[in-house]
Formats: sequence, C-alpha cells, structure tokens
Amino acid sequence: MKKSLSFIITLFFTFIMSNQLCHAAIKAVVFDFGGVCVYFNERSIVEFIAKEFNIPVETVKKELLDCIKPASSGQINEDTVWPDFANRCQVTIPENWKQNWETFFSKNLQLNAPIFSIIESLQEQGFQTPLLSNILPSQAAICRQEHKFDAFTQVFLSCEIGSSKPDFSAYQTVIDQLQLKPEECLFVDDSPANVEGAKKAGMDSFCFNCKKDRIDLVIKELAARGITVTIP
Repeated sequence: MKKSLSFIITLFFTFIMSNQLCHAAIKAVVFDFGGVCVYFNERSIVEFIAKEFNIPVETVKKELLDCIKPASSGQINEDTVWPDFANRCQVTIPENWKQNWETFFSKNLQLNAPIFSIIESLQEQGFQTPLLSNILPSQAAICRQEHKFDAFTQVFLSCEIGSSKPDFSAYQTVIDQLQLKPEECLFVDDSPANVEGAKKAGMDSFCFNCKKDRIDLVIKELAARGITVTIP
C-alpha cells in the first residue's frame, strides 16, 4: 500500500513538473487573424456573399471553400475564384463585384484592441508573436496597405506559403521559419479544426473567438502556461 501511494505521488509530481517545463518552453505565440485579431470571420463573409449573389447562405457554405482554398493557398490565380463560384452556383457575378468585395473587406477590418495589447505585452517579455492566416492575395494586399499586420513579429499567409490551415504543412512552415520546436509554439485560432491541426503538428494550441469569448479566456490560457500579460 505504501509503495502504491508513493508511486502515485511520484507520478503526480512528475506530471506537474513536466507541464511546467512544457509551458516554460514556449517561445512564440502564433495568432490567427480573422476571428481572433479582427472582428471579421467566415460567417460575415458568407452572409455578404449570399446577399450579393442572391443565393442561400447554405449554398455559399457548400461551394465557397472548394473555390477559395486553392487561391488562398497560392495554387491558382485569384481571378478564377469568382467565375468558378458563380458557375457552381448557377448564377452570374454581380456588377462591380470585385470593388464591392474589396470595399466590404476593408470596412470590416475592425481590430480587436485587447488582443493587440496582449501581443505588445508578449513582445516586451521577449516572445515572438507571428501571424498565421488563411487569406486571399487581394485581402492580404488590403491588410498590408492599411498596416493591419504591423504588430506581428512575422507574417505567414496561406497565399504566400503555399498551404492553408488546417493542413500540416502550414504549421510546419511556421515552425521551420521560426527555427523552433513544435512544443515551443502556442497557437491561437477561432476554428476548432485549425486548433486541432496545430496540435497534430505538435504545437500547443487553444481556441478563442473574439465575437463569442471574453479576452479573459486568452489571459487565463496564457497564465495556465506560466505566461503573464497585462492589458490597459
């Protein structure tokens, strides 16, 4: 009985120490963009496209990803996306669609200020704070023009690295470029699928949706890993 109790106690403290070592090893906190750093997410995009093309939201959900993913991964030219999408949905492209799409995107890039305060606090403590985002080239150009990426230490965009979340290669590119071990990276995303993809790549990860979750969730998750941040 004493041996069993001693064994259990040893296992418990080994578990605690291993967690502390793992948390202490984090050197980079990697952020998603839409739904984490800006109040602009997939739902907003889907609803806008449905309205402009005058088609049901469910139709957009069914057809959009297959059209956009190759362009957001840099595999095809973005100019082919909307003709392909319209053809799949058996509709015509709305007049002035490209201009309306880019204007909509630009006007809805409302920053999540508390997250950027956390990013600043992390950088002050020596952490790298890269961005990893699934994004089309036109969207990336708007974000750069409006300096939306300036706060990040590195910027990894699906349309530029040739792969998108939750594909393993997207996370591996970040890990390799940062020259870190997977377990030294903590990833934050609003998509459970992308969070799971990061975990499969060996990264620590948690889910945060800035439209649903309080910023306290991020502070709590960081604190659980031994990282303290302050925000105004």
